[in-house]
Amino acid sequence: MNFHEDPFIKSLITRLTQSGVLGLALVGSYARGQNTAHSDVDVDIFVESLSREANYILRNMDGHLVSLKYLTIEQERTSLTHPEKAIWAVPGLRQMVILTDDTGSIAGLKQAAQDFNWQKIQPAADEYASEELMGCAEEVHKIVGGLKANDESKVLYAVWGLFNGLANAVTVQRGMLMESENRYFDVIQK
Repeated sequence: MNFHEDPFIKSLITRLTQSGVLGLALVGSYARGQNTAHSDVDVDIFVESLSREANYILRNMDGHLVSLKYLTIEQERTSLTHPEKAIWAVPGLRQMVILTDDTGSIAGLKQAAQDFNWQKIQPAADEYASEELMGCAEEVHKIVGGLKANDESKVLYAVWGLFNGLANAVTVQRGMLMESENRYFDVIQK
């Protein structure tokens, strides 16, 4: 689909292009061509510098739920060096549809994601997983405490923390790139 001809996307480009904006990119289900009637429109707004205001905003624009994420090129480049961020950033950058990019810096960022090599950050991924697994000991301790106190809420919350910690450790250590949070559980089950 040519998003530059879509009237709504064209209106978004016009509304969001302001001073300090380096470019815009469509990400998420729209960029992947998997959007449905209930999908939000995810837009990354690359700026020269981040303000103190919210860097993530949800808005209803012309009947569409629009997720606006403000970020810098450097911030996204840095995410490629941190395994716990790279599992999300690499697929997102690879699949993004660049709407505006006057300097070519967003295209350069997308190319960096295309050229990304997990092996370069595998040692950091191993360290992250080790620390995440050590943190699971606290959740186990909370589960035991909740069981002894007959506190179901405490047990359930700690079980969720344990599951989350184990899942994060596995996905990062294995370098499982996540194209969508909707597929997270599908990917870790394989």
